[in-house]
Amino acid sequence: MSEENQEPQEEQQGKVHEIPFREAIGDLWWCVLSGVATFLAFPHRAAPDSGHWWLAWFCLVPLFWVVTRAAPRRAFWCGLLMGSVTNFGGFWWIHEVLRDFGHLPDPIAWGLSGLNAVYQGLQLAIFAYVMSWMRNYAGFQLGVWRIAALYTAVESLFPMLFPWYLGNCQIAFPEMVQIADLGGAPLVTFTVVVGNAVVFAGIRFFVLKDRGPRKRAVAGFAWCAAAFLYGISRIAMVDGQIAEAETMRLGIVEADIGIFEKEARGLDSEQRAVTMQRNLLRHQRMSEAVADQDVDLILWPESSYMPLGNVWGKRSNDFAIGVGAAPQLALWREIDGRPPIWTTGPVRKPGAPTLRAVAAAREDAVLVGGDHGALMFWDGHSLTPVPVGAGDDTVKPMVRGVAVTGRAGRARPVDGAPIRLWIVGKNGALLVGTPDRVDAVPSGTDRDLTAIAMRDSSHGVAVGDEGRAIYVSSGGGARLSTGTRADLLDVWVDTRSGVYWAVGAQGTILRGDGKSWVPEESSVRAVLRGVAGDGPSQLWVVGDAGIVLSRGHKGKWSAERVDGRPDLVAVVVTPRGNVLASDRTGGLWERMIDEEIVWRRLDAPGMPPMRALAALPYVEMSSMPKDARHLYTSDEPVPDEEDFMRDPSAEFRLPLRDRTALLRGFRKPVLFGALTWEKKLPDESDPRTRRSYNTAVLLDERGRVVGMNDKVFLLAFGETIPFGDTFPIFYDWIPEASRFAAGKEPSVIRWGERSLGMLICYEDILPRFAGDVMALEPDILMNVTNDAWFGKTGEPYLHMILAAMRSVEHRRTLIRSTNTGVSVVVDPVGRVTHQTSVDDAEVLVADVPLMTGRTLYSRVGDVFGHGCLAWAFLVLLAARIRRRRS
Repeated sequence: MSEENQEPQEEQQGKVHEIPFREAIGDLWWCVLSGVATFLAFPHRAAPDSGHWWLAWFCLVPLFWVVTRAAPRRAFWCGLLMGSVTNFGGFWWIHEVLRDFGHLPDPIAWGLSGLNAVYQGLQLAIFAYVMSWMRNYAGFQLGVWRIAALYTAVESLFPMLFPWYLGNCQIAFPEMVQIADLGGAPLVTFTVVVGNAVVFAGIRFFVLKDRGPRKRAVAGFAWCAAAFLYGISRIAMVDGQIAEAETMRLGIVEADIGIFEKEARGLDSEQRAVTMQRNLLRHQRMSEAVADQDVDLILWPESSYMPLGNVWGKRSNDFAIGVGAAPQLALWREIDGRPPIWTTGPVRKPGAPTLRAVAAAREDAVLVGGDHGALMFWDGHSLTPVPVGAGDDTVKPMVRGVAVTGRAGRARPVDGAPIRLWIVGKNGALLVGTPDRVDAVPSGTDRDLTAIAMRDSSHGVAVGDEGRAIYVSSGGGARLSTGTRADLLDVWVDTRSGVYWAVGAQGTILRGDGKSWVPEESSVRAVLRGVAGDGPSQLWVVGDAGIVLSRGHKGKWSAERVDGRPDLVAVVVTPRGNVLASDRTGGLWERMIDEEIVWRRLDAPGMPPMRALAALPYVEMSSMPKDARHLYTSDEPVPDEEDFMRDPSAEFRLPLRDRTALLRGFRKPVLFGALTWEKKLPDESDPRTRRSYNTAVLLDERGRVVGMNDKVFLLAFGETIPFGDTFPIFYDWIPEASRFAAGKEPSVIRWGERSLGMLICYEDILPRFAGDVMALEPDILMNVTNDAWFGKTGEPYLHMILAAMRSVEHRRTLIRSTNTGVSVVVDPVGRVTHQTSVDDAEVLVADVPLMTGRTLYSRVGDVFGHGCLAWAFLVLLAARIRRRRS
C-alpha cells in the first residue's frame, strides 16, 4: 500500500477522535493565530514595510493542525474563524469608508466591516471543511500536493469584493514570484501552500514522530527549491531584456488631494470655487516642475481633472475652413497628430455660385455665402440652404459678409446652444435669423456692405464701400462715422475687449469701440483685404503685393512680405495659433517661425482659390464629452499656491477657458483620469439624458485627445449600485454612490508606436481583466487610481502589492498613479523601483522599459487555477463514489 493511501483503520471507517473541551478552546486559539499570521504577511498599516512576507510560509500550519484532528463541521467553523480574523485584519479599513462616506454610525460601520470579513472568511471555511471531509470520511491521506491543490482551487473559485491571493504577499520575495509568468498568482499560492504543508509534515515527523507521507514532503521541498532557482534564473534573463528595451521617461504627479478636498462638498460656493481651482492649479504646478525634467509623459491619477466649470474643446480635427469659386469647401485638418493640412470638405452642386464669405461660431455652426444669394449652413456633416424671407419673391442679396453668434446675449460659443446668423451684401443688404430662416432688416445705408463682425448676439459692426460703417443689432443698422472715404473690405472684433478693427483701400486701418473710430498709422498704401486676430495680443492684416502687417500686444506694427508678392485676400488665426492666408491665384500660405520668420506656401494640390477663411474655434462644453477630440491649451502662467490662496481674485478674472484648461504652464503629453459623458440613445429606457463614465484620457502636448479608456469593472456601492437601474430608489438611499456606466470591453491607448494598457482603479487587482488587456499586447501597464477613500490606512499599500503581481505575470512595467499614495513604478521582475508615501504631495520621474512579447500566463491565462479546480471536482467525485462503495 502506498504512503498516501495508508490510513488508520478508524479513519477509514469514518470515525473521528472526540476533542476535549479544553483542547477545543486551544484549537480556536490556533485558528486565531493562523489568521493573525496571514494578515500580518500583508501590509496592514500605513507603512511600506508593514507586511512580513515570510509569515506566509508558516501561517497555515496551525490551521492544518486543527483540521487534521477535527470533524468536517467543526473544521468549517475553525476555518471560518481563521478566515474572518484574516480578512478583518486585512480589510478593517472598510469601516473608515462606511463611516466617513456612507455616514454610518461607528457600530454599524464596524458591523458591516465584520460581515465582509466573515463573508470573505468563508473561503477558508470551505477549504477546511473539504480538507477534513476528504481525510476523515473519504479515506484520502492529505499529502502536500492535495492540500496545495485544494487550497488553490477554493481560492480561485471564491468570489470577493476585493480579490486577493495568498501568493500576493510574496511580491517582496522576488525570487519566489517569478513563476507567476507561468501560472499567475494561483501558482505562487500553490507553492506557498506547498511550503506550509512541508513545514507541517516536518513538525509531525520531528516533533510528533508521525512518519506520514515523507516522500511527498521531500518532493514538496524540492518544488519550492525549484521555484526559487527558476526565480533566480528568470530575474537574470528579464534584467537582460530590460537593459536592451526601449525606455520612456515618465513623470507621476501625486497632488495629495483627499476626497473631501477633491469635490469640496459641504463648503459654501466661494470656498468650493477656491478649493477646486487650487486643486487643478496644484496638479498643473507640479506638472510644470516635472516637465522641466524632459519627460515623455506625465501621469495624473483617477478623476484628477475636475475643473470648476465648463471646458473648451473641439469634437472634430478641423481648425479652419475656406471657401471660393470651386464647388467644394476646404478644411484645415489635423490627421493622427501630424501637422495640419488643407483637405477638401463638403461638396456643393457643380456650377454653384462663387462663395465669398464664411464665418463659424462652432465647428458645427458654419455659415457660407456668395453670389446670387448663395447662403448655406454647415452643421459639420452636410450643407443645407438657408431660406431667405417668407416667400419665393423675396430678393436674395449678393452676399459679401457673414457672421455667426450664439443667442441670448452670449459672446462665447457654447456647445449645442441655439445660434443666430448675420448676413450683409450688395446695396446695404442686412439679414438676421437662424438656420431655419433669415429675414431682411433695415441697415441704414444703400452702399455695398463687404464684411460684418459681431461681438455677441446683439452688438456688432458692418463695413463697406466709401468708408461706410454701421452699428448692427437685431433690429437693424445705424450709421457710424469712420472719418474716411476709402473702401473698407474687412472687419474683425476681439470679443473680450470689444475692440473692432477695419481695413481697406489705401492702407487704411481703423480701430473702434462700436461707436467711434480712430485711424492707425500704416506704413503702406496697398489695398488691405483681410484682418484677423487671436485676442488682444496679436493682430494680422494682409493685402496686395504680399503685404502682411502684424500688431503685437504693445501696439507696435511690423511689416512682412510673402515671397512672390501675391495679392493676399484673406487671413485667419486658427484655434491652435496657426496664421494662414490665401492669395488671389489660389496660393495657400502659413506663417512659420523657425530661426527666422518665413511664410511657407503650402502644398495643397487640387485646392481652389479661397476668397474667405474662418477659424473653427474651440467651444464651451460640459466637462468632458466622450467625443471630444481636442482640449484648449492655455498660455496663462500658473500662480504660486500661496499667492493664489492669499488673493484668488486675479485667477478668477481670467477667461473661463484659461481657468479650466488642463494644459496650462506645461506642454507635455498627459494621461489623466476624468469623468466623461455621452448622450443616451433615443430608444434607451434610462431616464437620464447622459451616461457617465470613469475614464482615463491621454492628451498630447497640443491638447489632442489621443485616446480614451473607460472603466469596465465598476466598484459596487461606490461607482454603481447593484440593481440600481431597476430600482432607482436605491440611489436615493445611498446618495454618496456614483452612477457610472461600465465600459464595453478592455482596451489599450495607441500612442504613436507605443501601446498603453489601461487599468482604472481596482481593475489592476483583477488578473483575468489584466489578461484581457494583455491580449492586446501593450508595451506597459498603466493604472490610474484613487485610494484617498481609505485615508491613511494600510489599504494603499495592500492595493499596491495586490496589483504588483501583474508586472510579473505579464513581464510589463506597471505604473500606478494615485491621488494620495501609494504611487509606484514596478519593473517587469516585480521590484518596486520608485514609490511615494501617503503623507505629502510628491512627484516621481522614472525611465521605464517598454517590453514586448507575451508570457505563458499571458497566453493561457488561469489554466493552472482552473486545473486545480478540475482536480478538486474529480477528487470530490471520486471520494463520493468511494464512500458509497465503502
